[in-house]
Amino acid sequence: MLMKEILSAQWIFIVAGGFLFVVLSMFLTHRFAGPIFRFEKSIEEMTKGNLDFRIYLRAKDEGKELAEKINILIDMLSSDIKEMRRLSEEVNNKLTDADNSLKENKEGKETALDIEIAGDLNRRLHEILRKYAVKDDK
Repeated sequence: MLMKEILSAQWIFIVAGGFLFVVLSMFLTHRFAGPIFRFEKSIEEMTKGNLDFRIYLRAKDEGKELAEKINILIDMLSSDIKEMRRLSEEVNNKLTDADNSLKENKEGKETALDIEIAGDLNRRLHEILRKYAVKDDK
């Protein structure tokens, strides 16, 4: 009976409190769920090989530090992959030049220089690759 009187007198506060709770819960979950969703989509893009993006979060979202660290990782990987592509292309060009020199029976000095340059480029490529530890790396 006491409960019935409390509910009849305070029903407006109970409804308003419930509504306020729902609204606050919605805002708080969006501050956490939004960034988690964005991180998930970003990692999916990375596994597809796409490193041409950055993670941007809203001003009041949680996880800004993690987003910045992931952005730094993306920048570092992008930079290293660009450098490896460039070095690989140079190695290929030098080896092609050396092969053409051998086919044309040119002087050995030019061919030896092309092969030496290709070796140096390949060493630089290996230096970049050594920065990364990979699964089953022995």
